[in-house]
Amino acid sequence: MAGAAIGSLWLSVSGIQRDPTLLPARDAIEAPGTPGSLNLLLIGTDARDRRGDANVLLVVHVDASRQQVHVLSLPRDLLVDGADGTPARLSRTYAAGGAAAAVDAVERLLGIRIDHVALTWLDGMSRLIDLLGRVPVDNPVESRGGGFAFPRGRITLSGEEALAFVRQGPAAPGELDPAESERLVLQGIVERLLTSGSLLDPG
Repeated sequence: MAGAAIGSLWLSVSGIQRDPTLLPARDAIEAPGTPGSLNLLLIGTDARDRRGDANVLLVVHVDASRQQVHVLSLPRDLLVDGADGTPARLSRTYAAGGAAAAVDAVERLLGIRIDHVALTWLDGMSRLIDLLGRVPVDNPVESRGGGFAFPRGRITLSGEEALAFVRQGPAAPGELDPAESERLVLQGIVERLLTSGSLLDPG
Protein backbone atom coordinates (compact mmCIF):
# COMPACT_ATOMS: atom_id res chain seq x y z
CA MET A 1 0.00 0.00 0.00
CA ALA A 2 1.43 3.36 -1.02
CA GLY A 3 0.36 5.06 2.21
CA ALA A 4 2.53 2.75 4.31
CA ALA A 5 5.72 3.49 2.42
CA ILE A 6 8.33 6.08 3.36
CA GLY A 7 8.91 7.96 0.13
CA SER A 8 8.76 11.33 -1.56
CA LEU A 9 7.77 12.89 -4.84
CA TRP A 10 9.66 15.64 -6.62
CA LEU A 11 7.83 17.39 -9.45
CA SER A 12 10.47 18.01 -12.09
CA VAL A 13 10.94 18.51 -15.79
CA SER A 14 11.04 14.76 -16.32
CA GLY A 15 7.82 14.09 -14.43
CA ILE A 16 7.73 12.59 -10.95
CA GLN A 17 11.00 11.43 -9.41
CA ARG A 18 11.86 10.03 -6.00
CA ASP A 19 14.19 11.87 -3.63
CA PRO A 20 14.20 10.39 -0.10
CA THR A 21 16.15 13.37 1.28
CA LEU A 22 13.01 15.52 1.05
CA LEU A 23 11.46 13.79 4.07
CA PRO A 24 12.80 13.85 7.64
CA ALA A 25 14.71 10.77 8.78
CA ARG A 26 12.40 8.46 10.72
CA ASP A 27 11.50 4.86 11.43
CA ALA A 28 10.52 3.12 8.19
CA ILE A 29 7.89 1.00 9.96
CA GLU A 30 6.08 4.04 11.38
CA ALA A 31 2.52 4.03 10.00
CA PRO A 32 0.41 7.05 8.99
CA GLY A 33 -2.40 8.14 11.30
CA THR A 34 -5.20 6.66 9.17
CA PRO A 35 -4.31 3.31 7.57
CA GLY A 36 -4.35 3.56 3.79
CA SER A 37 -4.73 7.33 3.62
CA LEU A 38 -2.09 9.67 2.19
CA ASN A 39 -0.95 13.14 3.20
CA LEU A 40 1.17 14.99 0.66
CA LEU A 41 2.92 18.34 1.07
CA LEU A 42 3.40 20.42 -2.07
CA ILE A 43 6.01 23.18 -1.81
CA GLY A 44 6.33 25.90 -4.42
CA THR A 45 9.37 28.18 -4.61
CA ASP A 46 10.87 30.47 -7.24
CA ALA A 47 14.45 29.76 -6.11
CA ARG A 48 16.46 27.74 -8.63
CA ASP A 49 18.73 26.42 -5.88
CA ARG A 50 15.65 25.20 -3.97
CA ARG A 51 16.80 27.11 -0.89
CA GLY A 52 14.68 30.27 -1.02
CA ASP A 53 11.50 30.85 0.94
CA ALA A 54 8.54 28.63 0.16
CA ASN A 55 5.96 30.74 -1.66
CA VAL A 56 3.20 28.14 -1.45
CA LEU A 57 2.57 25.18 0.85
CA LEU A 58 -0.37 22.89 0.12
CA VAL A 59 -1.36 19.82 2.12
CA VAL A 60 -3.22 17.25 0.03
CA HIS A 61 -5.10 14.53 1.91
CA VAL A 62 -6.20 11.47 -0.05
CA ASP A 63 -8.54 9.15 1.85
CA ALA A 64 -8.03 5.39 2.04
CA SER A 65 -10.67 4.74 -0.61
CA ARG A 66 -8.85 7.08 -3.05
CA GLN A 67 -12.26 8.63 -3.75
CA GLN A 68 -11.97 11.87 -1.75
CA VAL A 69 -9.22 14.47 -1.88
CA HIS A 70 -8.94 17.55 0.33
CA VAL A 71 -6.49 20.41 -0.26
CA LEU A 72 -5.43 22.78 2.53
CA SER A 73 -3.44 25.92 1.71
CA LEU A 74 -1.14 26.97 4.56
CA PRO A 75 -0.36 30.69 5.00
CA ARG A 76 3.31 31.23 4.22
CA ASP A 77 3.64 33.81 7.01
CA LEU A 78 2.13 31.52 9.65
CA LEU A 79 4.31 31.43 12.77
CA VAL A 80 5.47 27.94 13.73
CA ASP A 81 8.14 26.47 15.97
CA GLY A 82 11.42 26.36 14.09
CA ALA A 83 13.93 23.53 14.33
CA ASP A 84 15.64 25.32 17.24
CA GLY A 85 12.35 25.88 19.05
CA THR A 86 12.11 29.59 18.28
CA PRO A 87 9.16 31.05 16.34
CA ALA A 88 9.67 31.24 12.58
CA ARG A 89 7.55 31.93 9.53
CA LEU A 90 6.49 28.69 7.88
CA SER A 91 8.03 29.77 4.58
CA ARG A 92 11.38 30.31 6.31
CA THR A 93 11.52 26.76 7.68
CA TYR A 94 12.02 25.60 4.11
CA ALA A 95 14.69 28.22 3.43
CA ALA A 96 16.53 27.30 6.63
CA GLY A 97 16.37 23.52 6.49
CA GLY A 98 14.94 22.43 3.16
CA ALA A 99 11.89 20.30 2.53
CA ALA A 100 12.57 18.00 5.49
CA ALA A 101 12.40 20.96 7.90
CA ALA A 102 9.18 22.22 6.29
CA VAL A 103 7.64 18.74 6.55
CA ASP A 104 8.62 18.53 10.23
CA ALA A 105 7.06 21.95 10.93
CA VAL A 106 3.82 21.06 9.12
CA GLU A 107 3.55 17.72 10.90
CA ARG A 108 3.95 19.38 14.30
CA LEU A 109 1.56 22.19 13.35
CA LEU A 110 -1.27 19.95 12.11
CA GLY A 111 -0.58 16.81 14.12
CA ILE A 112 -0.48 14.64 11.00
CA ARG A 113 2.03 12.44 9.21
CA ILE A 114 3.28 13.65 5.80
CA ASP A 115 3.84 10.59 3.60
CA HIS A 116 5.11 12.31 0.46
CA VAL A 117 6.45 15.71 -0.47
CA ALA A 118 6.47 17.37 -3.89
CA LEU A 119 8.77 20.28 -4.68
CA THR A 120 8.52 22.57 -7.67
CA TRP A 121 10.02 25.91 -8.67
CA LEU A 122 8.71 28.28 -11.31
CA ASP A 123 10.70 27.15 -14.36
CA GLY A 124 10.23 23.50 -13.44
CA MET A 125 6.54 24.16 -12.84
CA SER A 126 6.19 25.57 -16.35
CA ARG A 127 7.81 22.52 -17.94
CA LEU A 128 5.75 20.17 -15.79
CA ILE A 129 2.55 21.87 -16.97
CA ASP A 130 3.62 21.37 -20.57
CA LEU A 131 4.15 17.67 -19.81
CA LEU A 132 0.72 17.40 -18.22
CA GLY A 133 -1.05 19.54 -20.79
CA ARG A 134 -2.86 22.76 -19.91
CA VAL A 135 -3.90 23.09 -16.26
CA PRO A 136 -7.16 24.57 -14.94
CA VAL A 137 -7.13 27.69 -12.77
CA ASP A 138 -10.06 29.40 -11.06
CA ASN A 139 -9.04 33.02 -11.62
CA PRO A 140 -10.84 35.45 -9.27
CA VAL A 141 -9.62 38.65 -10.95
CA GLU A 142 -9.32 39.66 -14.61
CA SER A 143 -5.73 40.60 -15.41
CA ARG A 144 -2.99 40.78 -18.03
CA GLY A 145 0.68 39.84 -17.93
CA GLY A 146 3.49 38.70 -20.19
CA GLY A 147 1.42 39.46 -23.28
CA PHE A 148 -1.47 37.25 -22.15
CA ALA A 149 -4.99 38.13 -21.03
CA PHE A 150 -6.41 36.23 -18.07
CA PRO A 151 -10.20 36.62 -17.86
CA ARG A 152 -11.99 36.13 -14.59
CA GLY A 153 -13.38 32.63 -14.06
CA ARG A 154 -12.27 29.14 -15.02
CA ILE A 155 -9.29 29.29 -17.38
CA THR A 156 -6.70 26.78 -18.60
CA LEU A 157 -3.03 27.69 -18.85
CA SER A 158 -0.01 26.39 -20.73
CA GLY A 159 3.38 26.41 -19.04
CA GLU A 160 4.31 29.78 -20.56
CA GLU A 161 0.95 31.28 -19.65
CA ALA A 162 1.22 29.95 -16.09
CA LEU A 163 4.61 31.65 -15.65
CA ALA A 164 3.16 34.93 -16.90
CA PHE A 165 0.16 34.49 -14.60
CA VAL A 166 2.40 34.00 -11.56
CA ARG A 167 4.84 36.78 -12.52
CA GLN A 168 2.31 39.57 -12.94
CA GLY A 169 4.24 41.66 -10.43
CA PRO A 170 3.47 43.12 -7.00
CA ALA A 171 -0.23 43.18 -6.31
CA ALA A 172 -2.06 46.50 -6.37
CA PRO A 173 -5.37 46.82 -4.51
CA GLY A 174 -7.85 44.42 -6.08
CA GLU A 175 -5.13 42.39 -7.85
CA LEU A 176 -3.76 38.92 -7.13
CA ASP A 177 -0.66 38.58 -5.00
CA PRO A 178 2.06 36.57 -6.83
CA ALA A 179 2.06 33.94 -4.07
CA GLU A 180 -1.72 33.58 -4.43
CA SER A 181 -1.32 33.24 -8.21
CA GLU A 182 1.24 30.48 -7.70
CA ARG A 183 -1.08 28.74 -5.23
CA LEU A 184 -3.88 28.75 -7.82
CA VAL A 185 -1.57 27.27 -10.46
CA LEU A 186 -0.31 24.58 -8.08
CA GLN A 187 -3.90 23.66 -7.26
CA GLY A 188 -4.47 23.29 -11.00
CA ILE A 189 -1.44 20.98 -11.20
CA VAL A 190 -2.86 18.93 -8.33
CA GLU A 191 -6.15 18.63 -10.19
CA ARG A 192 -4.40 17.41 -13.35
CA LEU A 193 -2.26 14.95 -11.37
CA LEU A 194 -5.38 13.62 -9.69
CA THR A 195 -7.07 12.98 -13.02
CA SER A 196 -3.97 11.08 -14.14
CA GLY A 197 -3.87 9.07 -10.90
CA SER A 198 -0.32 10.17 -10.02
CA LEU A 199 -1.30 11.63 -6.65
CA LEU A 200 -3.86 8.96 -5.83
CA ASP A 201 -1.21 6.23 -5.83
CA PRO A 202 2.31 7.72 -5.87
CA GLY A 203 3.82 4.36 -4.93
